[in-house]
Amino acid sequence: MAKAEQQMNKETWDWSSAMLPVARKFDGIEGKVAPMGDSNTYANQASRWARYGKGRTEEEMAICRWMRSHEEELDNGWWLAADDQPEGRSWTAASGCTSAEYLAGGKGGLPPLDEILARHNPQIAPILLGTNDLSAGVSPSRFLRNMRSIFEKCLANGTIPIAQTLPPTTWDKNGDLGDYNDGLIELAEALGLPLIDVHGAFLSRRPGDSWQGCLVSEDGAHLTHELAAGPATPENIENCGHLLRCWLTVHKVMEIKKKVLDSRPRASILLGEGVPDRPWFPRALSLSPPSGEIIRVSSVEELLEAVEKVPPGGTILIADGHYMMPRYFDIRTDDVTLRSASGNRDAVIIDAAQSRHNEILGITACRGVTIADITIQNTMWNGFKINSNIGVQELTIYNCVIHNIWQRGVKGVTVPEENREEIRPRNCKVQYCLFYNDRPKRYSDDEADKPERFGGNYIGGIDVMYATGWTISDNVFIGIQGRTGEGRGGIFVWIDSRDCVVERNFIVDCDAGISLGNPSRAEGVTVHGTNCVIRNNFITRAHENGIFTAYTRNCLVQHNTIHDPDSGPERLIRVILDNEELVIANNLLSGPPLQNDSTPPARLVQNWTTPRVDYFVDPDEGDLHLQRASEQISGRADPAWSTERDIDGEKRSSPATIGAGEFHSR
Repeated sequence: MAKAEQQMNKETWDWSSAMLPVARKFDGIEGKVAPMGDSNTYANQASRWARYGKGRTEEEMAICRWMRSHEEELDNGWWLAADDQPEGRSWTAASGCTSAEYLAGGKGGLPPLDEILARHNPQIAPILLGTNDLSAGVSPSRFLRNMRSIFEKCLANGTIPIAQTLPPTTWDKNGDLGDYNDGLIELAEALGLPLIDVHGAFLSRRPGDSWQGCLVSEDGAHLTHELAAGPATPENIENCGHLLRCWLTVHKVMEIKKKVLDSRPRASILLGEGVPDRPWFPRALSLSPPSGEIIRVSSVEELLEAVEKVPPGGTILIADGHYMMPRYFDIRTDDVTLRSASGNRDAVIIDAAQSRHNEILGITACRGVTIADITIQNTMWNGFKINSNIGVQELTIYNCVIHNIWQRGVKGVTVPEENREEIRPRNCKVQYCLFYNDRPKRYSDDEADKPERFGGNYIGGIDVMYATGWTISDNVFIGIQGRTGEGRGGIFVWIDSRDCVVERNFIVDCDAGISLGNPSRAEGVTVHGTNCVIRNNFITRAHENGIFTAYTRNCLVQHNTIHDPDSGPERLIRVILDNEELVIANNLLSGPPLQNDSTPPARLVQNWTTPRVDYFVDPDEGDLHLQRASEQISGRADPAWSTERDIDGEKRSSPATIGAGEFHSR
């Protein structure tokens, strides 16, 4: 028996993950669902139940309000499909239309698909075509080529198409209905589309030939409509084709909204009020008084001159002010400190919005440099550029704000093979810094990030290669997001990095949280991370990956708290490829379980996963401190893999609590 002739088919493929990038591209009106098709779509009865039907549940009413299905205006896609236009068509459907005619336009004056998408720009498009192709004797291969083109044009527009199989019909001139429907199911799987098996839904309720006259009219093609307004009782949907198809479509839209649209990266509620600040952010201690020769600057010219003239061990103190930089500048002298005179990082702003270069501040061929208590902002590429290809050691970036940097906030470049062990960046620290962007990246932010390369998603907070002995701690990352939500996110340590510690960081609403490694490797590099530790971090809604590892050796992921209960990809912790001797212990996951797809599998020790937890102080903001003790996690950590202190630096109880934070009554 052909696949589409069985009972109603359900998707066996992960369409929700496949549709997430499509949803992130969408730039139109939220909730606009526009059915597309032929006369079974261009019919008032086809949308009647969604628009003003009887007996809808509160959940069904909620999704209809979201779609604005009751409104008679162009923002309502259901109305677009039903509203009469001249010559037997609506805005998105036409009587007698074949798949080829839908692509090219012209049937009854229907515009080409490209124009429909450009003008109406639906977020979701349920698509039912093919009955007229069957009647015209169009071959399955030609029909499916047309449908692939229709689906692909929708996807390119940022529209999620819902593939629909054809209902049973007597208009099947050459007996191709089974091949049409089998091909549609295979095409939906190949493109990762959501599917409604209309054919299976009809036959499961009206088997054999009993569908004719009940779900399909006596003419053998048009759906029945007498009960189209509902209510959608089991009896009614067995006796009205338009009601059944509309009910199936509304419920599929509900599923898409839950699994895809509600999983898109959102703008963090921490943004929009100036520089983000909360009482629970890590607080840096003041630096010791400056030493060595001190150079005080209060203008751009003085700053650029001081960087050139400062001697080894000297300090440059920058007066409070907003410094509009004309160009990139770099530090090339050992043991130099560059810091604000006041110690207030928000009061000294190094701004590259008018710079002729695309990077702000470099560190080149030197060791022992400290940069502290300043803000850098507004550049196309890199904020702090670590030129590790010619040697940078013992760099400290401390208590800085890194704002609206559209490639990497901190970038450590590759190290040449010939003297790699000698000059690889060692013993660097990035601590107590705030990384945040006001919004997701746009193409206009970075002329190098084009659709054919990274699609506007080449963006991250910290990206370092060959790092050795690094500490990345006590930082806050907010809203580091690519154009379609597929950016690198917060922290990315890779390409033969060793003995690094990533701890006590707060990551909120970034595309990714902490990545140790990458599926790809540079030539000659077999391992991305060796003897590295990721511990005591809070990660909230990092949908691409909360914590990710690939190609690691002897690494440890312990006592992290990750919150993303509505995650579509379900990647709160994800380990893939080769991770030899990787231990994942005492982590708290609020959402889907971790994905242990490593070869060999990672060793899992006392991790606690729950679909959703209610004991965080403020998970919407990213404050994952515990507001109460819980018997599921309090005192349940494995002592062999426990840390001495928690994310706030406070001593853990014994036995310790699973996750990054202990509950401390205050």
